[in-house]
Amino acid sequence: MSISQKYILKSKKKIEQLYSSKSSFFVYPFYVSFLIEDKSIEDKYSLMFVFSVPKRKIKSAVQRNRIKRVIKEICRKRKDLLEGKLNRYGKKMFIFLSYTEKEELPGELISNRIKKIFYKLEKKIQSDED
Repeated sequence: MSISQKYILKSKKKIEQLYSSKSSFFVYPFYVSFLIEDKSIEDKYSLMFVFSVPKRKIKSAVQRNRIKRVIKEICRKRKDLLEGKLNRYGKKMFIFLSYTEKEELPGELISNRIKKIFYKLEKKIQSDED
């Protein structure tokens, strides 16, 4: 099972905002860019993702798709804590995860790094609120 389509950001305008966002950091093997906004009444979801595995780094489409599938599954399992915190503060967050390594890494390593990314994002939500 993978992350639901409702959590995938598809708006080109938002993706461009996210891509040019000044709020970013690097946690090997990911470049992470994010936007935090106030949640309005009509917003259904408080957390949305964009996943990227560049063709320039990973040539094989099969490998790129496998990496994206692993990343999506890990995000699906870990998103609840982050989503709960966003709802508590009345915020919504857009997250752009770009895989930067030239080869496929073990799922356990990717899982640990995404856990670290989500921890950093939680801290950003708290500091944004204070």
